[in-house]
Amino acid sequence: MPTNVLRTTPDNDNTPSFTWNAASDNLSGIAGYYVRIDDGDWTSVGDTTPWNSPEVADGEHTFYVKAEDGVGNKGEQPGSVDFSIDTSSDEPEGGDAPGKALWQRILPPILGSIGLLCIIIAIRQRKRGR
Repeated sequence: MPTNVLRTTPDNDNTPSFTWNAASDNLSGIAGYYVRIDDGDWTSVGDTTPWNSPEVADGEHTFYVKAEDGVGNKGEQPGSVDFSIDTSSDEPEGGDAPGKALWQRILPPILGSIGLLCIIIAIRQRKRGR
């Protein structure tokens, strides 16, 4: 059974990507994986461990993945992960803006703090008559 099943894209991406730890079979090896979302049909994705989904509707969903061994046996117990899609927001969960460099997310609050500090210093100097 594939383990450590994870979604690797933010909530506002309606084409989610998933990854998982490879399954193992000491007798015949792993031939590939089958995936599905919710109650959809199982789809063969070959022997790769990451998978990019086609478009998924907003709402709560579950992604499932199961392995097929070298003689065609498919795992009975799939690995899974629950996930949400919400395209009504430009911000992913946690408020970290996608596509912006770290300095673009950190610099505005720092500059805002420096500006506020300058205003406080100016007010204090005025009160002292400088």
